[in-house]
Amino acid sequence: MLNHPYPIGMKVRLRKEHMESGYDHSTTYTVGQVDCSDSTYRVRGPDGALKSWVSFTALQPATAIGWDFLKDALPGEALDLLAAFKGLDSLELDDQVVHHILSNLPDLQERILSAVHHLEAETAVKKAA
Repeated sequence: MLNHPYPIGMKVRLRKEHMESGYDHSTTYTVGQVDCSDSTYRVRGPDGALKSWVSFTALQPATAIGWDFLKDALPGEALDLLAAFKGLDSLELDDQVVHHILSNLPDLQERILSAVHHLEAETAVKKAA
């Protein structure tokens, strides 16, 4: 029997250095199944669905500071701001928020093209020198 440090029901997260298909580093999962023969786990996502098998080395215990903790600890305005992001670790803006911001910027296409042309001109001058 191999090592299996996470009992069924324990809250875990994917370690930062692991890239597992279908897993998100900012999501807290719940251990749903353990295969003691090879120390792999199937965890449940927030929707309750079991994910694919993953090695125990890819998991770590979930920290006490997660979304549930923050909802109780932060004022409403801060929660509204954090809700615009995907997860809490990398604070990457949600795609819908990015799209809304970009679609409301005046002359966005012209500003991007102007910046590209300006950078190309600078690069050409540097190469000529």
